[in-house]
Amino acid sequence: MNIDKERTLQLFLKLINNSQNVEIYESSIRIVQYLSDYNFEALQSYFREAMKFDKLQRKVSVMLAVAWLKNHKNSYSLLQEAWEISDEAKAAVIDVAVRNYTYNEAKVKNKCYALYRKFLNERNDKIVKEYNNSFLFMNENSFKFYADFLLAFININNPQHDLHYFLEYLLKCCKRNPIECFNLLIEVKNKRTYAIIKNAYYAALPLKITIGTYNALNEKKELDIPYLNKILDLFDELLQSNIFKHKALYELDSI
Repeated sequence: MNIDKERTLQLFLKLINNSQNVEIYESSIRIVQYLSDYNFEALQSYFREAMKFDKLQRKVSVMLAVAWLKNHKNSYSLLQEAWEISDEAKAAVIDVAVRNYTYNEAKVKNKCYALYRKFLNERNDKIVKEYNNSFLFMNENSFKFYADFLLAFININNPQHDLHYFLEYLLKCCKRNPIECFNLLIEVKNKRTYAIIKNAYYAALPLKITIGTYNALNEKKELDIPYLNKILDLFDELLQSNIFKHKALYELDSI
């Protein structure tokens, strides 16, 4: 099998030698994915040329990020080169981080966490959108894996970040993870209140999460009275704001 790979590699390198044809680079993405685990070093010139084409920058960044997770030599330096050229390349690694973070290997998890945090402060529209949408790809059954990502997102006070999908994810997870979701909601209240009150739709979500965490804890055989009181305190605090009041009566019907 290695002989076949070597022959394929040499033929491929001969094909792209000094080529500036974007179609050739684009059509070769799959073969590069196949060959990169065999001889990543031999493909470095391919990656440097391919990342110059706008339409390939996201795909190249994904391949390089995955190569870094697999410990391929020089993959991270190439990834940094791609980031210098393209915001699309930066945005792409956020998705790589989310989709690979649930692997059990500690080194892979640590690298994914580093990738996810890398551009949290940036305000480019493509990067911000990738962060805002990242919660759509987090499975609710994997909440405990992603808790660090959620906290990192909240702790970075980037006004461009939208909390819509973040809060919807908490709402999905609060029945199974009431205490963790409540604690994250407290972080939202303390650090990102402005992001909630600028959008009336957000007024319902914190209330629903508060009620959901209360219901989940109240159904347990051993009641956690201190936490139940904390949740009621938060609900009462939310009601002090006019933005939440008009939603409260409707949401209370669900208790």
